[in-house]
Formats: sequence, structure tokens, C-alpha cells
Amino acid sequence: MGSPAGTRRSPIALRYDDAHNWLIGSDPGLLRLRMAVRTTAALACSLVVLSLLTKATGQPLTVALLGVVITMGALGGPPEEIGHKVAAALVGTFLGILLCYGLVGPIASNMSKAAEDERAYYYALRVLMLAFIKGTSPLLAIEIGRRAVPGHVRPSFQEVEKACRSAVAAGKGTQAAAA
Repeated sequence: MGSPAGTRRSPIALRYDDAHNWLIGSDPGLLRLRMAVRTTAALACSLVVLSLLTKATGQPLTVALLGVVITMGALGGPPEEIGHKVAAALVGTFLGILLCYGLVGPIASNMSKAAEDERAYYYALRVLMLAFIKGTSPLLAIEIGRRAVPGHVRPSFQEVEKACRSAVAAGKGTQAAAA
């Protein structure tokens, strides 16, 4: 499904290629594998960022988690040492919370939304194909597929009917030109 060198593919053609590849390599475990890879990538990204920040601040990686324990161990020492350890624990905790809610959380939410959108696309495609394979008329199969589309992006019945009529008219025009 490659395109000639130097040409740009339209988003619809790319979407068709994705659906075609999905149809050919349809595997129930593949979607779970993709989601697991995305989750692992988000976790690895957060660990890399946390590691870089701890190296930049000069604090050990465990300071965000064990800062309080380290501070409690220094309670018998001089106030300056306790103050330094409390400050390190607060900075580590603050950086951990900031990264969690300000960086990793939004990235994970965005990845989850993308995975859900892809799942919904393939679910609607599956419902449409199964309806057609079971012998439902093409127009009714399209309506069944339209109902499987999530409500916030579902086209109206009139929009789908108009698109079907224009596709039929375009198909008749290309058949007449070919004859």
C-alpha cells in the first residue's frame, strides 16, 4: 500500500490503508499489545524525565520517595543538616508531583484518548463489516455501522444518506466513462 516517491497521501487514503492493514492482520491480541506498548512507553518516558531531573538537581532518585525517612534519620543532628534534608525532601516531592500531574499525566491521558479513538474506529468498522457479511443490505449495514460510531462524532442520518448518494452517483459516472 505504498505511494510513489514524492507524492503525498490524503488523510482518507492513509485511513483506508490503516483499515486495510487492520483487516488483513486482525488479531484480538494485537490491540491489547499496542495498548501495553503505549503504557510501557509512557512509564519509560516518565522514568527518563525523572532521572534527568534528579541528575540536574544533584539529588538521588529516591529523594522524592524517601525524603521523609532521610530527614527522620537526621533528627539528632544539627539544625542546619535537618533543614537541608527537609528542603531536599520538599523539592523532591514537589518535583515528583509536578512531573506526575503536569507532564506524565497529560501525556498518558493523550495516549489513552488516541488509543480509545482508534479502538472506536475499528469497532465501527467491525460492526459494519459483520452486518454486511451476515447478509444485511449495504445501506442497512452502513446505518448499523453509523450507530456504532461514538455519539460525539457520529454523523446524522441525512449526512450519511447524502454521502451514500454522492458515492453512488460518482460510481455511475466512472462506470460510464470506462465504457
